[in-house]
Amino acid sequence: KARVLAKLHAVLSPEQRSILLVKLDRLGTAKNEWRNRPEFPLGRLAERLNLTEAQKTRVEVLFKAWGKPMEARREQMRRLETELSKRAFSPNPDLRRLEADARRLSELAVEGIFERSRHMEQFRSMLTEEQKRMLDEGPAGRCPRKRPW
Repeated sequence: KARVLAKLHAVLSPEQRSILLVKLDRLGTAKNEWRNRPEFPLGRLAERLNLTEAQKTRVEVLFKAWGKPMEARREQMRRLETELSKRAFSPNPDLRRLEADARRLSELAVEGIFERSRHMEQFRSMLTEEQKRMLDEGPAGRCPRKRPW
């Protein structure tokens, strides 16, 4: 990936490089705005699973506990991704550094996958068997892996 980016840098004009760097600086600023909506994190999921008030309270506590570490990891990934892209488009990219940064970025991504898996396990532990079945099936007529909530 780093070599491909270095080749791309070589074919871009200085003006194109500066435009690209400005866009890379803005990368990630508008992401996850949906998280600031008042119905997040429960929204339609709470309605669909028919969560009790006790379950809703527990889910809110869980989401708050998960939120800060998860957001810190995401922010670290965004910064690393931006730095990685900037380094790749520099006139003489350090391929070893790019490779090390790419490795760290992939480690953070894998950590995030395991973290979400643990969170889902905690979430599922508070559901009834019927609610677990509804969560696994997803909305009627839709692919179970593509949940609109």
